[in-house]
Amino acid sequence: MMRRLTAIAVAFLAVAAACGGDDAPRATTPGSGASTQGNSSGGSGSIDACGLVTKDEVQATTGKRSKDPEARPGINTGNPNASGTRIQDSRCNFNDADGGTLLVQIEWSKSKDSAANYDSLRKLASAAAEDVPGVGDKAYYAVGAVLFSKGDSLVTVSATSAMTDAKVAQQLPELAKKAAARVK
Repeated sequence: MMRRLTAIAVAFLAVAAACGGDDAPRATTPGSGASTQGNSSGGSGSIDACGLVTKDEVQATTGKRSKDPEARPGINTGNPNASGTRIQDSRCNFNDADGGTLLVQIEWSKSKDSAANYDSLRKLASAAAEDVPGVGDKAYYAVGAVLFSKGDSLVTVSATSAMTDAKVAQQLPELAKKAAARVK
């Protein structure tokens, strides 16, 4: 069982790191999570993962005080995926106000291949994942994260403590549901 969970975690990381990129933080407008640096890739506008959940929602999910959201550059923005589709993506970190460790990370990518990418990841997760009804078009929970697709978007809502804290793991799908409602 542990090998399967490790394999799934590695797969999540492989997808996230598929094209590399700059990991320097971007400035955000305090309280809004709005990035001051766009990440448009020639598509129909940019996306902002910090706009998908609020600091209060993260605190309610984790039971810990959170720093203001920190926009991070998407690691795939503008890069073509395997089928040549240009990707837009955005990340947002919510760090523990008391200890500085990562509480919640939101990763949002958009491409015409998002539904197919979701299906591939879901197959890889197989029995170690649980379907999560009512989140986006389809969603599952595995290894401390909820991954969902909605239209041309693929979003991961992960909490580092969800693998060790049953309360956080139980509440994470609700946080993902709030994020899905804000995906346009």
